[in-house]
Amino acid sequence: MSPLSPRMWFQRAASLIDANPDKSHWCKPASEIQIELVSVKLGMHLPPSLRDFCMRYGMGSFHGHEFFGVSESDPDGLHWPSLLNVNRLVSQSRLPKDCLIVSDEGDGAYYIIPNLIVDDPATFNTREPPVLLWWLNSLLSDAEEEAGSFGEFFYNMIALSL
Repeated sequence: MSPLSPRMWFQRAASLIDANPDKSHWCKPASEIQIELVSVKLGMHLPPSLRDFCMRYGMGSFHGHEFFGVSESDPDGLHWPSLLNVNRLVSQSRLPKDCLIVSDEGDGAYYIIPNLIVDDPATFNTREPPVLLWWLNSLLSDAEEEAGSFGEFFYNMIALSL
């Protein structure tokens, strides 16, 4: 397990993004209320580091790598890379039940977060579900763990882009 919390990983990624603004293309950040509405529509609680991402960046890309999120500029979630739009479209192609797509590779591989049941919401701030690499139409059991949390995944993808 990583010694950094998911939110600390996210802050490290944000520092790299701030140092390289020319590589970024983000939509307007979302409010906590918008994020909660999307959570309800998806039937999933978004992990804290993913919520942090949506409140700071909304959705968009860094150096060509897209990150799906929630944005004030797309309140109905109709456009790419909206979490609602992407997950609705891919769920028609056998997305594993109770999983959330947060990014993709562009070749049929998706980065997903399984919806783990959290017994104690207080621990969810430090322990988040992992991010898995899943191939379209494959079994969830075939997915490979890419990072211990969305925050760590986000940092890894940003750092690899530089």
